[in-house]
Amino acid sequence: MLIEMFEEIVDVRDSLGKRHCLTHIIVMSVCGILNKCIDFEDIYDYAKAKEK
Repeated sequence: MLIEMFEEIVDVRDSLGKRHCLTHIIVMSVCGILNKCIDFEDIYDYAKAKEK
């Protein structure tokens, strides 16, 4: 349900530089914050640990 909610957000980034889906970035950020990540590096580490 969380993913479907964020899929409605329009991604206005230039497609040339996109490496990751905006929905995935937002969902992993929310999950990281809920798991006490305090900065982008923590969120990145959390996302890498949960990648599979």
